[in-house]
Amino acid sequence: MDRITISSPDRAVEIIMPRVRAVTLGGEEVATEKAMASGRLVKEVKGFRATIRAEWEWLPVETVRRLHELLRRGGYFLVEYPDPVAGAASGLFSVNYPDVGIFRFVAGEPRWYGASLTMKAQEVV
Repeated sequence: MDRITISSPDRAVEIIMPRVRAVTLGGEEVATEKAMASGRLVKEVKGFRATIRAEWEWLPVETVRRLHELLRRGGYFLVEYPDPVAGAASGLFSVNYPDVGIFRFVAGEPRWYGASLTMKAQEVV
């Protein structure tokens, strides 16, 4: 799988992104820290929250427009993405608005150069 699909939770709106240049899968530890009366710091680990960062060389203007329309709805979105273990995975993610670089015409078609998206999972595993 070399494409990321972002859709509304009910799949009424689905955006199949162009082929990705790079996908970075990472995450963060979700934990709470408390200071005990003795001064000792105790950390309660709740789990791990996955984070995906995808980068594209070029994104068509229409794709960016549709993505903005979807993201304005707010909430979490169903994201299908390439996974190094399973080959493909999906889950509910909060999706940031895309970071785009330079606007340019390529072969007469308007495109954004150097676009990237960051997605953070809803669930903690």
